[in-house]
Amino acid sequence: MYALPGSHATLRRYDIPALLKSHGQAGGDVLPGAVPIVAAAGDVAVCYRNALHCSFPNASPRLRVTFNFGFHKREWVEAKWGTAAVEERRKVVPIAMDCRMQRFPREKVFEFRAPHPFARRGKNLPRWDGWDGEAGRILALPRLSL
Repeated sequence: MYALPGSHATLRRYDIPALLKSHGQAGGDVLPGAVPIVAAAGDVAVCYRNALHCSFPNASPRLRVTFNFGFHKREWVEAKWGTAAVEERRKVVPIAMDCRMQRFPREKVFEFRAPHPFARRGKNLPRWDGWDGEAGRILALPRLSL
């Protein structure tokens, strides 16, 4: 993955084809001025969602998977969908954690600390009980987007 330094600090929209053309790269796959985000398998890179970034096709024989997460301010989502919908949808986190714990029982588990709502002490958090159970119902809920 590559990112264009400073692009996170502007509100302008980039005309990527024009940017490539201005640097003699029309039809190319090089983003002028971009720098690589060096990461090993399992690393996490956090970028501002509006930063200009790119990646190239995986030419290696190894599988490469990228997860992109976005978020909005909680109050914006609650204003549109309501607090109850947000609380219900956020249960996907402990379900995903429990699913992984069941699949990899010897793996060290991340523990949230109180007062975080996902702290395990005294909490009846939802568990992975399969697609036909409560977890499946929660995971099938619509995404709460603006």
